[in-house]
Amino acid sequence: MKVTFDNEFDFIPTWNKNQEDENPIKARFQYLTTPQREKFISIKYVGVETETRKETSFDYEAILRASLISLENCEINGIKISNANDLIAVRGLSQLVRELADHAAGMNITPDLKN
Repeated sequence: MKVTFDNEFDFIPTWNKNQEDENPIKARFQYLTTPQREKFISIKYVGVETETRKETSFDYEAILRASLISLENCEINGIKISNANDLIAVRGLSQLVRELADHAAGMNITPDLKN
C-alpha cells in the first residue's frame, strides 16, 4: 500500500482578531513523530469496566517547541517572533501560545491521512 499525506500544515490563529488583519500571523506546523506523540500526549482510561472515561493530557510547551516550524507576520512590541522559543519567551502571550499549542495537539492526536 502506498500512502501519501502532507507532513506539514498551516494555521491562522483567531487570537486578538488576527484573522481579520491584513497580514495575519500564520503558523506552519509539522506533525510529531511517533516517539514525540507518545512522550507529549498521554491518553489513559480511568474507571471500572462499566463506566470508563478517556483522559488526555498534553505537554503543550513541548508540543509547540517540537511542531511549530515557523511564524509569519508576528511582531510583538517591535520584536519579530518567528519560532516557538521566541514566542514562549515573550510575556503576556499566553492566550496565543495556548491557541497554537491546542491546535498542534489536536492535529497530532491522530493525523488525518486523507489531507
